[in-house]
Amino acid sequence: MAPRPLIPDSQLVFSAELAAAVGLAEAVLLQQIKGLYLHQPSTRRDGLAWLHVSRAYLLQLLPFWNPEELQSICDSLESLGLLSIDRKTAAQDSLLLAINEAPVKEPAVTTRAPKVSQPAAETAPAPMPAKKTTTTNVHSKAVAPGATIPRPSKRTGEPLPPDFQPSEDMLELLERFHGVPRGFALQQIEDFTLYWRERGSAGHAWQNRFKQHVQFQWARQQQESTGIDNAGQRGTGAARRTRDSSLESDLTDTSWAE
Repeated sequence: MAPRPLIPDSQLVFSAELAAAVGLAEAVLLQQIKGLYLHQPSTRRDGLAWLHVSRAYLLQLLPFWNPEELQSICDSLESLGLLSIDRKTAAQDSLLLAINEAPVKEPAVTTRAPKVSQPAAETAPAPMPAKKTTTTNVHSKAVAPGATIPRPSKRTGEPLPPDFQPSEDMLELLERFHGVPRGFALQQIEDFTLYWRERGSAGHAWQNRFKQHVQFQWARQQQESTGIDNAGQRGTGAARRTRDSSLESDLTDTSWAE
């Protein structure tokens, strides 16, 4: 038995422009039906060339579709006006259909019809000044002469919730990228909550503020336990106080959250 060729002689040919307009499956089926007119006789009726096509034959030409998919694509082409299907005359195992290219030209005529009346409307330029005058009046009422235009106010934010808890993502970020143990970060929740609840300040990014608070406390603990500064040398008390003040200023800087 001779081996079956990987690429058969018959190939599918369809228009890429048509596929972009109506869909790939619709373009493939429409092109196959159009090719059948060259080999099978058709009947002229109502200005269309009607063709009897067996469903089994179409499925043989297009074996990657099942009967339900074939019928769905036929219905889609019919809804687009590209295919006419006579469901009353055709047998159950065949299709009586005709390619109808006339509806493609009809929308162009329909869209030109209302444009004929546009020149008459364009000859009356009165509505345009009326719109500009209305816009000017609205602005003149909104802003009085010599008055300053108010700037948008900043977001007021919300106070820290009394049951604030850091997110799991924040705890993982602190441990993975900043070396802060999860247990140490959880120990800072009480001090962080008391501090901001007593201040009564409103904010937006409490998770980020908690991250800054934990980083500050962790750095201070590391310095106090080792007494070594970032350069690897033992620092004096004045140097540690200067460094702590810098970290504290970074913690309390909220300009990024405004």
